[in-house]
Amino acid sequence: MKKRWKLSRGKRTIINLVLSALLLVLTWGLMGCPLPTAEMEFRRMERTHLLPRSEIQGIFLDGCRNRTWQTVGVQEDRVVLLESRNLSEGGSIMSIWPGRTEGATLVPIPWNGSEFEKERDIVAVDVPEGTASARLELNMACWYQGELWEYTAIALRPEDFDQLKGVPKRWDKTYIVEGELLKDGGVLFRVVSDDEGMDVTQNIAGVERRVLDQAARWETYFRGEHRPVECHVEAVFFDGAGAELGRAALATPGQG
Repeated sequence: MKKRWKLSRGKRTIINLVLSALLLVLTWGLMGCPLPTAEMEFRRMERTHLLPRSEIQGIFLDGCRNRTWQTVGVQEDRVVLLESRNLSEGGSIMSIWPGRTEGATLVPIPWNGSEFEKERDIVAVDVPEGTASARLELNMACWYQGELWEYTAIALRPEDFDQLKGVPKRWDKTYIVEGELLKDGGVLFRVVSDDEGMDVTQNIAGVERRVLDQAARWETYFRGEHRPVECHVEAVFFDGAGAELGRAALATPGQG
């Protein structure tokens, strides 16, 4: 008769803890070995991508994903952004904005999730020394077509639509946003759709969120006439007395 081994409760607890630790390490490895702070993860990803060391100008929570940290750093000829997700949502994603302008640079925080989120973020780096406040003006314009509860299409020109489905309507709206000074020197602008309380029979909420979504998609600023919207962004930076220190602009092609 074979002898059966019986583990004590203490030994079973130890084995379970070891197995749990091994599972966590395995999961951590599959996620790319993210580090416990956004800054540490940013430095690790720099090394992974063989990038020189950046000057970090801001770390903040993403407006669309409250558990996701965004870190923005600058190098000689580019802006580097890192989206740091928690383990349950996947690893980190590094993006590079190609080129820094003379003076301050505006960079949309990249977003490839649902186009119907209410908020989009834009960050300014290399802001003027002494900046105590900042204001951003975002103008979005396009044509749209679609009835209530239908898919709402947006396009750069009215002739881009099938005229048999109705006459396209014009969308043109300007957002004014106060900046949030980041600890490391950048300025964050959170642009939020103000569709609360709108008459849903006009289908405006769906239009606005689709249009605003384009402000955060980098291809909007590089796609030429294939983009669906016109977009012009300008930020103004002020000192403590309210005097203007400088400006930064970002626009779709042909808008200057």
